[in-house]
Parts: sequence; structure tokens; C-alpha cells
Amino acid sequence: MGADPPEGYREAIATHRATWNTSRQHTSPEIQAAAERQLRDRVREPEEHCADGR
Repeated sequence: MGADPPEGYREAIATHRATWNTSRQHTSPEIQAAAERQLRDRVREPEEHCADGR
């Protein structure tokens, strides 16, 4: 039913993953913690959008 993705697509994904993993390993723990905190805080719903819980 579904065709395999083209070879170029698979190569691009593999290169992206390799680059991403390499760059993440060289990030200092302080920078990595700050980035994770910012990502975590960014995806939170604003408090005014939440109900009081009934």
C-alpha cells in the first residue's frame, strides 16, 4: 500500500539525526538544562486558560 520513502529522503533524515545527536552531546549541561526548561515552559497552557477543577 505505502511506498518506501525515496533514498534521498532517508539519507537526509540520517544526516539530520547524526548532526543533531552530535551537537547535543557537545552542549554544556547548563545550556542543555536551560533549553529543556524553556521548552517545557513554552508548551504550558497559560494559567488563565485552566478551569478551577470541579
